[in-house]
Amino acid sequence: MSSNYDGLTRNVWPGTWSTGTNAPIALDTELRGTLQSISGDSGDRLTNIPGARIQEGMLVYVKTGYTANSYTRTGDTYYTYKLGGGESRSAITGAVPNAESNWSEVSFAGGAPTTTTITTSASNTNETVIDSFDPATIKSIKYELQVNRNSDYQATEIRLVTDLPNIFLTEYAIIGTPLGQFNSYYSPATNNYASPYINNGGISVWNGTNFRVYTSNNTVQLALLSANTGTNITGLDSSSNTYSITLGNPFTETSNGVYDSSVTVSQSPAKLISSVVWSGSGLTELRFKPDNNSTTIKFITTTIL
Repeated sequence: MSSNYDGLTRNVWPGTWSTGTNAPIALDTELRGTLQSISGDSGDRLTNIPGARIQEGMLVYVKTGYTANSYTRTGDTYYTYKLGGGESRSAITGAVPNAESNWSEVSFAGGAPTTTTITTSASNTNETVIDSFDPATIKSIKYELQVNRNSDYQATEIRLVTDLPNIFLTEYAIIGTPLGQFNSYYSPATNNYASPYINNGGISVWNGTNFRVYTSNNTVQLALLSANTGTNITGLDSSSNTYSITLGNPFTETSNGVYDSSVTVSQSPAKLISSVVWSGSGLTELRFKPDNNSTTIKFITTTIL
C-alpha cells in the first residue's frame, strides 16, 4: 500500500522516521525483503514492487484480490517471492525480475498446501502454461487439479518425471466433465538444429504465414512443441541467408514428422529453411489446452527433489 506518514517526521538517520520520540521507524516500502502490504489496486500490486526492494522468501499481504496475466490473487492473503530458473539479482541495478509467476500464495493453516489458480484466455482456447520448474532441481512432481468452467467441474491427478530430454506424464483419477487436455514439455535453453536433425522426410519451408519444419528426431520434436507463442526463431535459408520470424502460435504436429506454426510476417515467394535457432526457458512446463475459453484451473503440488 502507499506509505502512510501521518504523525511521522524524518529522522536525522537516513531512511528512518519518528513519532516524535527517540525510537526510529522504518517503513516497509523503503526496505528490502521485509514484510510488506499492498492494496491490490491498479498500480499497487505484486509486480509494482520495485525489484531492488524484493528478497527471495519475503512476504507480501494483499488486501484486495485482483486478476493479472491469468493469475488470480486472493484478497486478505499473503504471497511469497521466489526467483525463477536462471533468474538472479542484477549486479548493476540491484533489482530482481518481478513477474506474477514469481509469486505464490502462502498458507498458514497448519501446513496446508498452497493452491495456485490460473484462468485461461477469455478470447481463445490456446494452450496455456499452468506451471513450470527447473528440472535440474525437481525430478518428480505430483499435481492435484480442479478444472472449472461455469457449472462444469473436472478433478484429476498428474504424476510427472523429468529424465531429460524426455518428460514422462501420466494422468489418472479423472472424474467429472472433461474440460480440456494436459500436456508436458521441456523447453531447452538452447536450440540450434540443422540437417540431419531437420529436413528428413521433407524440406522445411516458410511460405506465407506458415512455417513448417520436417523432423523425425525426438529431441527436435519435443523442442518444437515447447516453443511458445512469441518465440523468435532465426537461422539460415537454403541460400545461407539469415532470416528471423516470430511465432504467432505454438507448433503442432499436423502429420507424422511435420510441425507447423503460423508466424507474424508473411513470406513470398516461399523460402526453404536449412536451420532453426531459438532460445528456450530451460524449464519443464505443464500446459493445459481448454475445450472452451475462460476455464479456471486450481492445483496443489508435491515435489521430490
